[in-house]
Amino acid sequence: MYISQERWEKTRTILNWLDATLQQHEATDFKLLESHRGLLVYVSHTYPAMVPYLKGIHLTLDSWRPNRDEDGWKLSHPELGSSWLPSGMAPITVNPVPQLCDDVNALLNLCFSPTTP
Repeated sequence: MYISQERWEKTRTILNWLDATLQQHEATDFKLLESHRGLLVYVSHTYPAMVPYLKGIHLTLDSWRPNRDEDGWKLSHPELGSSWLPSGMAPITVNPVPQLCDDVNALLNLCFSPTTP
């Protein structure tokens, strides 16, 4: 099973956009990144080697939630103590977590081919 050439090109465009955003050290639009994640998850069903490298995107999208460490990981219950708070509304922009840069580089390497593998 393969994805269409159009979807493959869109995947590569998303990854290049994300790489450019990271190079500029900018916060990224939450809704746009969330939408792009949806396409990347869809593509990863066909190309499962991509799955582990989507974690940086997931962590970035959840990094604004309370009780997260500086890398975006959820703190365990003992670390939380009595400071647990329910989540609020998502922000307009999110700052990338450190893992995202490595994950995007890996995804760019996996998706280097201009045509659908």
